[in-house]
Amino acid sequence: MNLSVRGDFDPVFDAQKIFRLILDCMARPGKINYLLGIHVFAEKEDNSFYLIARTLLDNEIYFVCLDDETDSLTREISLSTGAIQAVVEQADFIFCDGRKEQADLYLAKPGTPDSPDQGATVIMYVDGLLIEKPDVGEGYATIGLSGPGIDGKKEIWIAGIHHDNLHWLALQNRDYPLGTDTILVDLEGGIMCIPRSSSVTWEVNR
Repeated sequence: MNLSVRGDFDPVFDAQKIFRLILDCMARPGKINYLLGIHVFAEKEDNSFYLIARTLLDNEIYFVCLDDETDSLTREISLSTGAIQAVVEQADFIFCDGRKEQADLYLAKPGTPDSPDQGATVIMYVDGLLIEKPDVGEGYATIGLSGPGIDGKKEIWIAGIHHDNLHWLALQNRDYPLGTDTILVDLEGGIMCIPRSSSVTWEVNR
């Protein structure tokens, strides 16, 4: 485990601040907020995942980290939150690298008609999140969002996301209220939420 210099996450005040940032993003799909400048892990991916886990997970939550080859992040999340490591099909929270093809996302639970809120939440790492069209479109995916919290249709741009994960995202939320909530995290600590109530279209700019 590669810990950075500062590891003073406050489980009350910092968690409350991050929770409000996530809640604001969920209420306004496509909006970008930024995580606090707290660095527990040297790797940016692990650090962002850890901050979100410390905020949202507890000892009744099942989770999985799909890309944690050394299990260091998994162990730290479990030790600090009490959350239980599980397989994808059972996980309430799924942490993954969106820059890689994540075929296991198709196993994520979408909830049930009686309990749609039992669907999984996916926290996915990407290279960049933009709310304005980049000057150079190559390498970005254009995402169209519509639904509650969005005035008409909103476009966002994502760098460094595998096209198969975009396909999964569009399919996963086609039967609202079933689906998954998705939290996208980028290299700058930006977060953007796509709740299960949002319809998604996408196009890769080449």
